[in-house]
Amino acid sequence: MAYLHSKVHENDNLDLFAFSDLGATFTLNSEFEAYLFNHLKEGAVVAFNIQTGRGNKAPTVKYLSGCPKQPRGIECGYVVMRHVKEIVMDSEMSFIKKWSAKSRKLSCSRAELDEVRCETAGNIEQFL
Repeated sequence: MAYLHSKVHENDNLDLFAFSDLGATFTLNSEFEAYLFNHLKEGAVVAFNIQTGRGNKAPTVKYLSGCPKQPRGIECGYVVMRHVKEIVMDSEMSFIKKWSAKSRKLSCSRAELDEVRCETAGNIEQFL
């Protein structure tokens, strides 16, 4: 989570993404108290608006049906990690077109999953 937060921070996209686990990212944010206060304030305003009937009746959700399927039953975590990595690394925010149902791959290859495995092992190795 901290690595993902640092990449989003490097690309100046903090206003586009929200993190639910603030404790995992506080060491990377120099103004943590202000960030936490604003995050909690926004949540309180949304809750108040919903309780008073001023909120959206149905939240707007964009479904992306382009995540490739896992080849077998044990690689779902690697497939999701690869999908999230490609979304975060996309500086032009063109992942909606890239992962549309018409142009998507049906599944990840073994080499692509091995790349994610090696990268994950390298990141874990840094902490040991």
